[in-house]
Amino acid sequence: MKFNSLKVKIISIFSLLILLVFTINWLVALKTIHAQKSDDLKKVLEHILRESYDEYLKTPIVSNDSLAPLYIMPHNKLILKDSEASGVRFFLSTAPYGVQKHQVGTSIKIDSGRFLNATSTHEKIDKAVYEYAISLAMGYIGSLVVILSIGFFLLWHFMKPLEELAKKAREWKNGDSFECDSSNPSSEIGELSHSFSNLVKRVESFRVKEK
Repeated sequence: MKFNSLKVKIISIFSLLILLVFTINWLVALKTIHAQKSDDLKKVLEHILRESYDEYLKTPIVSNDSLAPLYIMPHNKLILKDSEASGVRFFLSTAPYGVQKHQVGTSIKIDSGRFLNATSTHEKIDKAVYEYAISLAMGYIGSLVVILSIGFFLLWHFMKPLEELAKKAREWKNGDSFECDSSNPSSEIGELSHSFSNLVKRVESFRVKEK
């Protein structure tokens, strides 16, 4: 197969377009999954804060030392273990905590007027999204191979008459007779072959008359 042939150019353009679509879809999917997991983790942290404050923290919260029970409560440990939280911190602040990059966090206002905060890193979320990215990429690669294989077969099938026509035209240019099967011009390429065959016959008849 010639690398500068029309078939190769069509396959190359088709492959690049599909690859571009898959890449955009892949990136959007990863961003969406990451945002969804972050939002779910934020809801988990908020649930822990509200339930812990309402049900378990009986003594007045005056400093971060008062939050030590939050780390060892079986209820909280079980919820955090089943979630994608990592490096969780509980602390007080005079204003809602501004979440930093690569963090998930939430705040609730308590009776003292201060804010009870909970934060988590993205470590487990990033790991889960990475594993999903690999799995999704492998699926896309498999789909791409199947699509290109089917596309190549169909292109070869429909381009074969055009290749035969080009081959016959080169042979006719070199002095051979032009013989092209145009008995069934059922497609645009078939019609082209039929028309070109008639044109060659006319040119050859003119040459005979000139002789």
